[in-house]
Amino acid sequence: MKRTVISGFFNLLVLAALAWGAWWAWQNFAQRDNGAAAQAEVLDIDKQCHVVADSGQCVCRHRRTEEPLAVPYEECVALARRR
Repeated sequence: MKRTVISGFFNLLVLAALAWGAWWAWQNFAQRDNGAAAQAEVLDIDKQCHVVADSGQCVCRHRRTEEPLAVPYEECVALARRR
């Protein structure tokens, strides 16, 4: 009985370690690659950009998801003027 409990506990620890390793790999590798691919697929019509008057910074967001987009400054300003 005691050996079965210890064996079950060990199996649970191994399963938890594998789950943590899979989660860590997903966070560090899979999402980074998907984010870059999704970033490139955004159409200009889906980008909403505006220039902040006080600082001169230009910020672009996806029009539906409100996710910040990494857009070069010159392109951001051109998109903001187009509105």
